Amino acid sequence: MIADRSAEPVLRASNLVKRFGATVAVDDVSFTVGPGEVVTLLGPSGCGKSSTLRAVAGLEPLDGGEIELGGRVVSSAARGVFVAPERRNVGVVFQSYAIWPHMTVGENVGYPLRLRGVPAAERHRKVAEMLDMVGLADYASRSATKLSGGQQQRVALARALCYEPTILLLDEPLSNLDAQLRPELLAQIHMLQRQRGTAVLFVTHDQAEAMTVSHRIAVMREGHIEQIGPPLQIYEHPATAFVQHFIGRTVSLPGVMANEGVLVDGQLLALDHVFCQELGGLPPGREVIVTSRPEAVTLTHAPTGPCALPGVVEETTYLGDRIECEVSVGGCAVRVGVDKGGAGRPGDRVYLTLDASRVKIWAA
Repeated sequence: MIADRSAEPVLRASNLVKRFGATVAVDDVSFTVGPGEVVTLLGPSGCGKSSTLRAVAGLEPLDGGEIELGGRVVSSAARGVFVAPERRNVGVVFQSYAIWPHMTVGENVGYPLRLRGVPAAERHRKVAEMLDMVGLADYASRSATKLSGGQQQRVALARALCYEPTILLLDEPLSNLDAQLRPELLAQIHMLQRQRGTAVLFVTHDQAEAMTVSHRIAVMREGHIEQIGPPLQIYEHPATAFVQHFIGRTVSLPGVMANEGVLVDGQLLALDHVFCQELGGLPPGREVIVTSRPEAVTLTHAPTGPCALPGVVEETTYLGDRIECEVSVGGCAVRVGVDKGGAGRPGDRVYLTLDASRVKIWAA
């Protein structure tokens, strides 16, 4: 299902604040999640993303701001509103699975329906439907403790979706799985979300997970949102140096502003007029950081274009589909991938050519 962001949001978070003693964990955070949309809160440990999700779930009261679910205010510090978690109609999947060991797989999945008074026949039908959807149709009567970690996480997902929640909240759901299982379960989450059109708020520190499933990503740092937007926008047009360095790999070189562009190791990079307009009036002589994505940097054995920097190959690494070269430019080590036939050897003098349209410059 394609997300409809023109419709009324399923979730509206406005100016959220959450404190733990003197620590401000969530600092004036605002965002929405539309029908069928996956919005991911992405950031390093301690940035406030899980605290934000727990506030939406009703597991943490707010110290400021307001949360609406389906057009209903469920948390408001100013108005003194706090709707209990079980009355918010949200599905939550935690990284710890939270599977009840004394229940069978079917009983785990059906437990929320039993709490809501759903008749047994309807409950059994829904449980069978959800277990089939997550590939565990033959496991209903099995003890939950007999399952692997990946299977337990599928049970948790089926349990969270079985009563058709207003929104599904996923808090680092893959972090306890080994690396080989994560892509498989992530693909299944993505497939189920598209099939059911469920709105999702996803919390992760893993940028690959966020880029794979998200319609929009909110990059968080120290309790606030640095940038929110579609994955392509976040990657290609980062709003801050933190966003650029947190999402994907980045080539970074020290530079100095000049009238005609930027000096890197005494070499002038002649950046186009449109790009220079984005520099916010940084004066000549100002120290800056010149950045680019590695795929926008080309290694050649002769200078090509106005943004070619001389360097020396320090080492090469064979990675199967490509070779990665470490090149020293002005005392800085830069790693770029090259075709197998285009790699230099240690000691070779080469040039790194930057695509001027994809260079970003940040004040040092």
